Amino acid sequence: MFDVGAEYRRTDLHDALGGQRQGGINTPRDRPLILLVTGESGTEYGYADGWASDGTFRYYGEGKRGDMTFVRGNTAIRDHTVNGKDLHLFESSRARFLRYLGQMVCGRYELVGGVPDVDGNPRTAIVFCLVPLESVADGHDFGIRWSDSDEVELWEMPVAELSGLATGSAGEEPPAHAVVTTVFRRSRAVRAFVLRRARGSCEACRAKAPFIDSFGKPFLETHHLRRLSDGGPDDPDWVVAVCPNCHRRAHHGFDAKRFNEQLIDLQLPRRRLD
Repeated sequence: MFDVGAEYRRTDLHDALGGQRQGGINTPRDRPLILLVTGESGTEYGYADGWASDGTFRYYGEGKRGDMTFVRGNTAIRDHTVNGKDLHLFESSRARFLRYLGQMVCGRYELVGGVPDVDGNPRTAIVFCLVPLESVADGHDFGIRWSDSDEVELWEMPVAELSGLATGSAGEEPPAHAVVTTVFRRSRAVRAFVLRRARGSCEACRAKAPFIDSFGKPFLETHHLRRLSDGGPDDPDWVVAVCPNCHRRAHHGFDAKRFNEQLIDLQLPRRRLD
């Protein structure tokens, strides 16, 4: 939908998608997305958006006076995965234009005290830690400890148990502040599930995996056919195991769009493990 680095006129976005024309959190009605805008103008309200050392983007919630609470846009960000809403992050670039930074997942939130409001009074702010969706898909660990034994456990886990982890149906919903860990571990489970399902062959071209990895397993990469609003940042129904060549073709080939459509038409991800 949006190209990373591209600039868009803000009024054009609102005319096409709807939603609020003011403020940093835009929640268009009847659209599976939320637009987040960051920029220098927020500093007057105590906002200090920006990238953190762990690779997440710290995004301050809305609310000019008093403690921030979970209403309106703040609730929308916190619950976006439950509600099937994509988070798209933009930054103010020049007058009336926004530069697209990418699609994000709300990993967790923090309550930060001592942040001045518009009147200069200290208050508690909600700070969302946004995880780039591509980083989740690529298995970025975000500081979460993950050992070789953890990886092996997923490969040896009973199919029914692994399926529950991969689809998010195992256990209760985690508290919001623990979601980043859950997203990461579910991503790992989806990857193991899909690779086990492929049985060592690319699900696109059917070629054998090019080599054996350090865990003694056939090396294949995972490719996402659909995005968050179509079933979550990771869902084995829409993830395929492919060889490196097919993965690059799916992203960078001149026929990438048609190639991805063919993969969806084949319904490969709907095959289940025995």
